[in-house]
Amino acid sequence: MDKKDVRVFIRRDEFEKISTPILERVKKHLQEALSEAGLAVENIHAVEVVGGCALECSILIPTFKVQEFKVNEIFPFSIALLWKGSAPETQNGANESQQSTIVFPKEDSVPGVMALTFYRSGTLALDMKYADTSELQALAKISTYVANWSFPNC
Repeated sequence: MDKKDVRVFIRRDEFEKISTPILERVKKHLQEALSEAGLAVENIHAVEVVGGCALECSILIPTFKVQEFKVNEIFPFSIALLWKGSAPETQNGANESQQSTIVFPKEDSVPGVMALTFYRSGTLALDMKYADTSELQALAKISTYVANWSFPNC
């Protein structure tokens, strides 16, 4: 920091003590990740977070030369787009029904692109939300809506 090497020392028992509440909060997510990966705790021999952080920092600093390294990011939750559409059994859009489509499936690569065409003569209102709210149970404080837009007289 400011061209100074900053070091902090902490005893292992002290580190474990201050880490316990955080580790308890993420334990469920770690178990879900293992389950989705088809692994058991016994299959994990090491977890290297610091190495990945150091590598990413080295990539960002132009004075370091590192081998090319690619990170594939994914959407952790399915994201759906919702809109009001004309019900198929009605004429002239007299009744509208809620329609939706998943635009970014769970575990799809980021960034993602989805092209949709809407044929409308009135206002088009779009909502983007998490498709499966059961996935958000651990994140109860998060709104299920990601974004919403309104386009008058489309």
